[in-house]
Amino acid sequence: MPQCKRDTAKSSQSKSKPRPGTPQQVLASLFDSERNSDKLHGQLIDLPHNAVTAAIRAAYEVALGLEDTEEEIRRLSCIARLAKDLTDPKAIVLLLELLEHEEDCIRDVAGSSIIEVSEERLAEIRDGITHAFTRHPESCFALYELPYIICEFDAAIEDRLDLLAPFLKHTDPDVVCPAIDACVKLISPAAIPMLQPLANDTRVFQASCCDCEDCDCEDCDCDDYASYNGDDGESASDHEDSACSHRTIGRRATAAIDALTLMGRTMESLTTKDEPNSAC
Repeated sequence: MPQCKRDTAKSSQSKSKPRPGTPQQVLASLFDSERNSDKLHGQLIDLPHNAVTAAIRAAYEVALGLEDTEEEIRRLSCIARLAKDLTDPKAIVLLLELLEHEEDCIRDVAGSSIIEVSEERLAEIRDGITHAFTRHPESCFALYELPYIICEFDAAIEDRLDLLAPFLKHTDPDVVCPAIDACVKLISPAAIPMLQPLANDTRVFQASCCDCEDCDCEDCDCDDYASYNGDDGESASDHEDSACSHRTIGRRATAAIDALTLMGRTMESLTTKDEPNSAC
């Protein structure tokens, strides 16, 4: 009996469809893919870096226009990993632009790449940050992310505080807030003079805080520094009556100053204890 067309088509599809291999085979293929990726990465790095930077800039623009979000993320993540190995200053600018992307995973890869090269390319990063302020005079994702990234730089505390200074002076309180947090993370009393002008700032921030406008301070990030103050959650300043008063830049800055002051005293006390007794 002649085989029907449907059966013939089904048989043809089953023969053409690749069968999945064993886990070991698929894993081996994945290793081969990673090995080939490293090889291609190396080949690009061996080419003139200005030409490669121009190529990935063009690829960046194409990726931004893709409708396939997964493919966009795949390409931009690859670009971020490659850009950190290029000596062209424009590659640093591109990494900082990747920090403006709405996808967290892309900003994470770009931020990690910037941190990785922070020691040897600090001057270029500084210029790139200036460029970011020029591109976005109001605010953008990059300006929210950068203070936390700067904290992780392999650079002197003085250099990192210098990089944070323009963020503390920004007009957007949601840019100022992470910069205040970054100053505390650096655990340097040298940041106190930078924070003091903000102590009476009444602007309300939204970043790193719960969405409820009537939240209790105990549920809000304004108590992030409480452990430094040693007073079970209350900062040195009394809570104001306003529902949003605990989310003002002034309150955040004051809590940071209190924390850094206490840290300074603690470090001074430890240093004194470590000094040899003069009477001995």
